[in-house]
Amino acid sequence: MTTDQKAYSSCFAISILFFYSLLQCFSFNGLTDHLTILYSPVKLGILSSLFLVGIIMFLFPAGFCLEKYPLRKIFLWCLTISLISQITLCFTDDFYCIAVNRLLNGIANAFVFLGALRVIKLWFPNNITLVTGVVFALANLSGIFCSTILTLIYQHYQWAGSMLIISIIGIITLFVMWNCFYEPTNYQSNTYSKYTITQKIHIILSAPINWLYACFIGIYYLPCYVLGALWSNYFFSHKYSLTIIDAGYLTSISIISGIIGYILFGLFDKRSSFRHQMMILTSTIIFLSFYTFGSNAYISYSNLCVLCFLYGLALGGGQTLSFSAVNIQLPIQLNSLGNAIITLSLNVFGIVGSIIFGYLLEPSNNDKSKHVSITYSIDSLNSAINMLTFAFFIAIFISLVIYLLQYKLVKKTTYPI
Repeated sequence: MTTDQKAYSSCFAISILFFYSLLQCFSFNGLTDHLTILYSPVKLGILSSLFLVGIIMFLFPAGFCLEKYPLRKIFLWCLTISLISQITLCFTDDFYCIAVNRLLNGIANAFVFLGALRVIKLWFPNNITLVTGVVFALANLSGIFCSTILTLIYQHYQWAGSMLIISIIGIITLFVMWNCFYEPTNYQSNTYSKYTITQKIHIILSAPINWLYACFIGIYYLPCYVLGALWSNYFFSHKYSLTIIDAGYLTSISIISGIIGYILFGLFDKRSSFRHQMMILTSTIIFLSFYTFGSNAYISYSNLCVLCFLYGLALGGGQTLSFSAVNIQLPIQLNSLGNAIITLSLNVFGIVGSIIFGYLLEPSNNDKSKHVSITYSIDSLNSAINMLTFAFFIAIFISLVIYLLQYKLVKKTTYPI
């Protein structure tokens, strides 16, 4: 194969791996009816956040390993461990078994997420933003699968059948990675640095722009880890009296528009001088969307579709713009560790957000007995969603600071590598 063919094949393989990793993260969203019967919102928030705990635990080891060892071996080992833990859920829905599975899947995702960014940086150094958008777009098709197809699978085959389908997809992913992923030819030569890991971390943290990007990206992934991973279908179905299938369509619309946003903003980002203005615009659109969702105003289904489309488009665009901005400004010697630090923030935001969202939904007089479903009040749903409204108000402020001080924060940031 030619070098270009290997590059495209590797990025396709890493997209499939990223798809499977996010599929495991978002699978709860298609199984909310089953899980809300078994566990309270707080317990569900804990289960959802354990995925992020696993990521946080191994972010820095992942950043170190991805700079030192062959990527292909790392990806195959992570996928194998994640697949074994997934297969065990075909036989049980016990709380502790699910908890262990979520933790192991999160650990694997730490390597996959950082590895995907590194593969893009190494294979496509001159077209990072567009390729990042395409890879993220393909990976986020998992959200559509979970919100619609997995919901239908659960209605016919229940928990065991749903877990079996996810396991089969994992086996297919393992086959794709084994046959289609190639090590970048310039991998070892580009990663030499005279600094230790501790010194590298200090260099990254000493740049104020990285702190701002970390907070901004953390907020932008809150809807993915809170709504996309668990509560999206439930929120739309109960807030607007929709069937779970119609609610799944709304979630799918937001994901499809997010995919469009990844690619569209990836193409637009070649005009890098407008990147920070676009971050302000996308933050404002999402803020207004959540403000509308959290109000008591009546919204027709057609208007909900439009609102979900705009919200997803802005979310996908903002994620692409911000992560590509980080990836472009970090030298290759700091790429994996820098992205590990940024990813740490989005997972901390995700853990805290998941637990707070569940707490805001928890009824004050919860007399729920096991195996009896519970319906949360509209006020509780509004309070929970307004947490996201407030978060994106902060995102607007951060993007304004980055835009107004971009010369001082971005253009003058140098790394002694």
